[in-house]
Amino acid sequence: MASRRKLKKCVYYVATSLIQEAIVLNSLVKEFSNTKMDSIINEVVLAYREIMMKINNPEGTNNPKEIKKYYNTIIEQFQSEVDRIIKELE
Repeated sequence: MASRRKLKKCVYYVATSLIQEAIVLNSLVKEFSNTKMDSIINEVVLAYREIMMKINNPEGTNNPKEIKKYYNTIIEQFQSEVDRIIKELE
């Protein structure tokens, strides 16, 4: 990511898309219960808060290489969390 601002916007967009997907599935698929929708939305919100907290409070602010590595690990963590949530939606 080129900046923290773009990273935050990307994380927000993905999180809201996952929440919208859960709501749409709940309204269209009868097997998709309200409790499952609620648990998925809670997981998305918790993951979003955790990632945003990590983005806002970087570790190793003195060394640009460490910061780049730090943000790359944040992106990888968020991608793995999103993949896990998408599997739950299927």
